[in-house]
Amino acid sequence: MYNIDVGAFLESGTIMGCSLSKLLVGFGKRTWTSWSTHTQPLFYFPTFFLDSKNPWCSHEFIAEIGIDELHSLVKPHILSQSISWKPPCKAHFEKTFLSLQHSLHSGLLRKAVPFVFEEASSTISKSLLAHSIFHLLEYAQKFPVHVYGFWDTREGILGATPEVLFTLDREKLLLETMACAGTAATAQNENLLKSPKDIHEHQLVVDGIVQSLTRFGSIDISSPKVVSFGQLSHIITPIVLKMDSDIPYEMIISALHPTPALGAFPKEAGNSWLLDYEAQLPRGRFGAPVGFMNESKMSCYVGIRNMQWNNGCVKIGAGCGVVPQSIFEHEWSEIQQKICAIKAMLGHMLLIEK
Repeated sequence: MYNIDVGAFLESGTIMGCSLSKLLVGFGKRTWTSWSTHTQPLFYFPTFFLDSKNPWCSHEFIAEIGIDELHSLVKPHILSQSISWKPPCKAHFEKTFLSLQHSLHSGLLRKAVPFVFEEASSTISKSLLAHSIFHLLEYAQKFPVHVYGFWDTREGILGATPEVLFTLDREKLLLETMACAGTAATAQNENLLKSPKDIHEHQLVVDGIVQSLTRFGSIDISSPKVVSFGQLSHIITPIVLKMDSDIPYEMIISALHPTPALGAFPKEAGNSWLLDYEAQLPRGRFGAPVGFMNESKMSCYVGIRNMQWNNGCVKIGAGCGVVPQSIFEHEWSEIQQKICAIKAMLGHMLLIEK
């Protein structure tokens, strides 16, 4: 482990929550690989459809640091900047929603998660990146989220997700995951566990995860609870798998990802829907798994609540779970709330908008 060169970190870096208070950060030369027995921790950034040839990366330098400490280190690198956001296309989302309702009522699907992007034409300078990281870490000190991201001079992604795909302890043969679905503004979150639509949507996610994991061992499902993440709250159900035997990481990831919280259900028909939607609106890394591996443990998160950029185009994505009971204006409002929450989390509500 090394002391952090913040300048090098902002030039080409990786960040990943290894607990709710600690981060793994990488800086210096980054090497992408298909797999490695590297003695240092490896970071995991595949594409959404898991078709990356080299989804793992390592860095010349790796350090573990407290969230509060890195927050202080990046502060001197912030300079005032502006960014103008273009709102997402409501008409496209409405067309998708109506088409999806037809599939839901015909029985082809039981749930799917369409998404939209708010975009900006902007470069992510080192000072703007420092601004975003500073506010993100400030948010992560207050709420139970997992910070993640990587970047270089051309592209990057940065966010903090409430959703764990899984944590795996191979020595104990223990896998922990969660169902995270059902959203409300925190001011109204007392109604979440009383909402038939949200409970139904959430249960589909629980069912999908259980179906994906039941072949690997015995499953214990906890009671659902409402957790606040600032402006928004979600229904969370912790799920634990006691594995019958050791399972390769790739098998676990392909079995779980995407859960119905982010993809579509049932999974086979849902994957066809996801590919069709990708052809209409490329998602980039929105919702892809992100994580790290260290010795016999791996943590993998769902890459939502982020900003991603590539060659001067910056995007913030948000989706919503659509079931037969869904109402278009309610779902559109939820997406707008999520986009606002992401921009606030990254400190971009302070920047210029159009």
